[in-house]
This record gives sequence, C-alpha cells and structure tokens, in this order.
Amino acid sequence: MGRNRLAFISSSCMLLALLACGCKKSVTDQGPPIKWQFSADDEIVSTPALSEDGTIYFTSRQSLYALAPDGKMKWRYFPGAELASSPMVGPEGNIYIVDAGCVMHALHPDGSQRWIAQIGAALPSSGGLAASCGRPATPVRGVGDLLLVGNFSNSLRAVDTSSGMIIDQFKDVYGPDSPEILETGSGVEGGAALQFFDSAGRVSWTVRLSDGQRSSNFRTAAIAKGGVIAVAGWDGKFHVFDFDGRTKWEFPGDWTANPVIAADGTIYTGNFVGVVALRADGAQIWKAAVPVAGAPALAADGTIYVPSQDVGKGKNGGNLFSLYALNPQGAIKWRLPVDALIEHGPAIAPDGTVYLGTRSDGAIGVRPHSGTLYAIGENNGGLMRGGWPKSYGSAANDGRAPSAP
Repeated sequence: MGRNRLAFISSSCMLLALLACGCKKSVTDQGPPIKWQFSADDEIVSTPALSEDGTIYFTSRQSLYALAPDGKMKWRYFPGAELASSPMVGPEGNIYIVDAGCVMHALHPDGSQRWIAQIGAALPSSGGLAASCGRPATPVRGVGDLLLVGNFSNSLRAVDTSSGMIIDQFKDVYGPDSPEILETGSGVEGGAALQFFDSAGRVSWTVRLSDGQRSSNFRTAAIAKGGVIAVAGWDGKFHVFDFDGRTKWEFPGDWTANPVIAADGTIYTGNFVGVVALRADGAQIWKAAVPVAGAPALAADGTIYVPSQDVGKGKNGGNLFSLYALNPQGAIKWRLPVDALIEHGPAIAPDGTVYLGTRSDGAIGVRPHSGTLYAIGENNGGLMRGGWPKSYGSAANDGRAPSAP
C-alpha cells in the first residue's frame, strides 16, 4: 500500500476515533497556563535537557541555547555546523552536543568551551561536505568518564569526557540511535538491528527483523529493570525482549512514536490513531484518540504528555499541532494547540513545568525556519522516577533511567 493511501486511511481512522471518543471540545481545549514562550533562531530539533540548577538546554538547527527557569536566555553557543540532535547534561553539569560535521562540543555551565572532538571525518561530496558519521545521535553517559554516540555510518563512538579523546572499544556496536544504558553499564542500541552490549563494548546478542523477503528496522527502545526492552519495529509490530534477547511478546500496529515505561511496568506508545497503554504481559489496557502520537513523557502523578498532529486543517490550510495530557486511565485532561510540529518529546522539571519545542518549515503559515520553546505550568510532581519515563531516559538526556545513580 502506498504511503499516500495509507495516510488517507489513517486520517479517516483518526477522525472516526475522535468522533467515537465523545470528548467535548470545551474540555479537551481547556489547556494549562503557558508560563512563557521563547522564540529560537531556527527550528527546534531537540528534547530539552535540564540541569540540577534548573537551566534548560535545547538545540535549534543553528545554536545551543541555555535558558533560566523564567525563560530568559543565559547564553547561546554556535557550533559552526548544523545541529540535529538533543543536548546532554553530564553529572558534573557540563553540556555535550554533536554537530552534523561529526564534531562533539563540550561546554562548561557558563557556555565556555571545554574541548571539541572530531568523532568522524567530513568527506567531500558533490554538494560540498558530507559527514562520515551521517546524522550523529544525542550523546549518552556510559561507564566511568565515557560518552557514547550512535551514528548512521560508523560504529558507536566512545569519547572521554575529561579530554575529548576517542576510545575505540565499541567497534562491534552499530546503529543510528542514542543507546539506553543500564545501571550495570550494559546498553541497548537500535536501528537496523537491536544489539545488547556490555560496558566494554562486547556484543552479547543481535536481533534483526525480517518478513522473509526484506529486513525492517527498529525504532529507539525503552528499557526497565527486570529485563524489559520495549521497542517498535517497522515490521508492523511492537516487540518486548528480555535482557537475553528472547521475545517476551509482540503487539501488532503501525507505530509513530518511541515507547516509554511507567514505574509500574505499563508501556505507552503511539500510532496513527492514538496512544496505546500495554500491560507488562502485553495485554492492551486502553487506547486514547490522540492522532499521530509522538514521543510521550510521564510525570510522577501518572500524567502522560503526548505531542500530536491533529485531524483537520487550520484556517491557513495547514495541519494542526497540539500537546495532549492524559490521565493514567487514558482520559484526555486537556489539549494545548501549539504553533508548529513538536518533533521531539517533552521534558518535565522537578517543579512540574513541561518544556517542549516546535519546528516550522513554513508550510503551516508560521514563519519558516523558526521554533518556539514552550514552558507549561503543571502540578504533576515532576518527572516520574523509575521505569523509562521520557526520551533519553532522565531529565538530563543522559540515556539512563531517572532512578539510576
């Protein structure tokens, strides 16, 4: 089935699902207060990373921003090449980003540069320069002083945080994603294959998807204690493996979001017509009509925040984009329309504030190459502890669960 036909069918299903849910517009559109909005110099391409002092870090295509909790800019850093991944905050408070030229930048909390490291070559191409690392992923915190960076073209790169030196011990781990790291230092990497590796880079097992004729890729996984690796595949299935690579269960669907895992083991993920809640044994608990659901984030009180592309068109003919808040039973608490696409998942601060960024290419009437960071006031207890509650695990985007040391 062609993508256009699939999109038409999916949109029709979304509309029917929304009509069937019986939700009143006056309830779902009654959103929370927006504390402030910040206009970036370009499209926002990241899940915000939060430091312990409350600073909010996020990336546009051109810059890394540091904002105070009141929305005032503390500083801005220009890496000199385009950005396409999220920042990460280390336990010492330093910030790490990787640009499209395969350069990792390490910054002090005041925005001054610590070091830069070339993690791949910039190769000549017909259009100028092409990065040998493809599109690098968000760095995550490995064992000791190592940062791990997934990329599209090479093996996982390990970088020493104190010096920026490249350590070549993960050459057998391949994948474009940011890996998820367990307390033991072992990790999971997705992409063309799902791999489980130890802290020294030794691969324990590899799982590949195939329908018998062609291979399929994995999306980014979520992990949890007790041996749970939850990951959507491009094969029309949601997969859950244990830490030995054995399939625990599968659930059919065409998935549009990476999953999150609640502290009680409930798994939330999204498809074209809504958000699905799955029990730890694979049974469906509920589904909620949140069309074209993006990457969720879970608060301590159980609230599920989900980016969405709404059914219908705005006055200017463009699509509508929103952030939904669901309660743990799947009921819609509110819907907050935003100015453009929310490409990456939200972040949740300890005081309950929800941060998310948008990106506009100009197709929906908003100024092209622009982005807005929203700060939304909520009383939700902060980010959920335990499980895997958001993209990149913790509020720092360090690839570890919030409860990990």
